[in-house]
Amino acid sequence: MMDFELAKRILAAFETEGVRYVLVGSMGMAVQGLVRATRDMDIFVSPDPDNVRRLKAALRSVFDDPQIEEISAEDLSGNYPAIQYVPPTGDYSLDILARLGQAFSYDDLESEELSVDGIRVRVATPRIPGTAQMPWRSSSTSGSTRRSNAGPEVSVNRRDGPACCQASSRS
Repeated sequence: MMDFELAKRILAAFETEGVRYVLVGSMGMAVQGLVRATRDMDIFVSPDPDNVRRLKAALRSVFDDPQIEEISAEDLSGNYPAIQYVPPTGDYSLDILARLGQAFSYDDLESEELSVDGIRVRVATPRIPGTAQMPWRSSSTSGSTRRSNAGPEVSVNRRDGPACCQASSRS
């Protein structure tokens, strides 16, 4: 099972190394307050060589595993742009994707930045690329709040750039 504390260590390493990524799947849902059990972490990454170098540095800072060196920009830019990395301990994996077939790629994903225990996490919004604005998203620049029955309140504040978000516990 993928432990959320381990996921936070990996995400903190991504932040430290400046990895261009978007968290999707069950862990992405967990960050947004919709928690469910999972055995993996799914991330989309930019497949450019410098970003893949930063990704490998981040993973090396968490896992002592020479297999990390096998992750390559060539693989993530190739015909099958998905890599499953399984750390030497544990029964979980990281699914690293650069694109999903011809449907969309890392650059097509809409995401927002959330803060989880002080870690900035880039997480996919629940919109499929090319569709209309989500109903919970405010069109004003003053901000909006959404609440999940299963998790924290998340405030979305619009500024002169990407959305800046802060997850906080409900009182």
